[in-house]
Formats: sequence, structure tokens, C-alpha cells
Amino acid sequence: MKISKEKQIKVKKQILNCAIDLISDNGYKKTSMSKIAKKAKIGEATIYNYFPTKEHILFEYYYELQLQTKKILLETKKFNQFTLKEQLQLLINTQLELLANNRTFVLEIYEEIFYKSFSHPAMDKGNDELISMISELFDIAIEAEEIEDIPFSNTILNLACDYIFGVIYYWIQDESKNYDNTTVMTDKSLEIIYAILQSALINKIEDLLSFIIKTHILNNIKPSKILKKRLFGK
Repeated sequence: MKISKEKQIKVKKQILNCAIDLISDNGYKKTSMSKIAKKAKIGEATIYNYFPTKEHILFEYYYELQLQTKKILLETKKFNQFTLKEQLQLLINTQLELLANNRTFVLEIYEEIFYKSFSHPAMDKGNDELISMISELFDIAIEAEEIEDIPFSNTILNLACDYIFGVIYYWIQDESKNYDNTTVMTDKSLEIIYAILQSALINKIEDLLSFIIKTHILNNIKPSKILKKRLFGK
């Protein structure tokens, strides 16, 4: 009997929620796929139809984090009237609030998802969703002439993602009341990032690098006598 797509989504979320509960209570290593299947009230073999490994449940959590963040941003009143700094601040704060709801779980799995498996292909789905959100915010800010057009944008977008991972890691280590240190650190660092984007410093750096490469590097690349002899036998 074929299961409908809606039923599949429901079962997948059920598995994810059960995994969060079990890992929060027992730890990541002590939580097996069979235990998750039992709590989710599905067959032990069935769970592998949804998640081939336990790691993939973590990747799904990360992906869902991005989807929930996007949903909240879209539902925020007058979000499109915020500055880019305010939008990025809300994006980060939203992610931290969602993570805080499952902090015990996050403390158990953050090394697995953000370090050991950082380059795993299954992480791409969540990373692409995050990059898409940031890219859209940047494009809107550029169109509104709030910031300058950004050269080598893919690099900047990846750096922006790395920055958010860094904030999350800082938050994980933060033991201050209400995570006040994370709030201060995020606010101050975003001020610097926003100032750089507004000042067109990135464009000036690109111009400088282009000038150096064209006038001082390319013009001075000449084969040495030894290299000529080796290559041409002269």
C-alpha cells in the first residue's frame, strides 16, 4: 500500500520529534535507531526508509531549523521595512530561540552536525536554504541602495553562513544569564559587518587586488632562464 506524501511528511516529523526527546534524555550515542523507531511507533525497518542513518536525522533537524526560521521571518510584520542589519539580527535571534527550545538536544548533537559532518552532502539542503535566505536579503538591500553591490558574492554568502555558525557555537558555550553575552557579541559584530557593507570596503578591496594582480603580478611573471632551458632545451 502506497503511503501519501502528507502521511510521509507526518511520519518524518514524528521520527524527528521522537529522536529529539530521546537524545535529550539519553544522549546521542546511547540513542539507537531502533529506540527511535519504537518511540515513534513504527517498524524498525521502516525508519530507514526515511533516514538511512542516525546522522541524517540531525541533518533533517538542521534543515527544519532553516524552514522554521524562514516562516517566522515571512510572518513578521513590516519585516521588509527593516534595515539589512535588523533583518540579519532577527534571523540570528530566531535561530537561537528555536535552538533554545531544544538546547539539551543541541548540546548533544552540535559537534556531530557542525563539525564531524560539516561537509557531508546531506548538509547541503539546510545550507542551501540558509544561503538562499541571506542572498535574498542582500539582493533586496542592494536594490534599495542600502548597501553597495557585492563582488565575489558566493564567497561573502558562505562567510555569512560561517558567521552564523560561529554565533551558534558562541551561544552553545555561553553561560551568562539569558545568554546576554551572545546578544552583545552579535549586536556589536553585526554593526561592524553592516558598516563594512555600507562603506563599499569590499569593492575597494576588490579594486586593490585587481590592480595588484594586473600591474604587479601578471606583468612580472617571466620564465626564468633555468625554466626556459628545462622546458625548451635552450
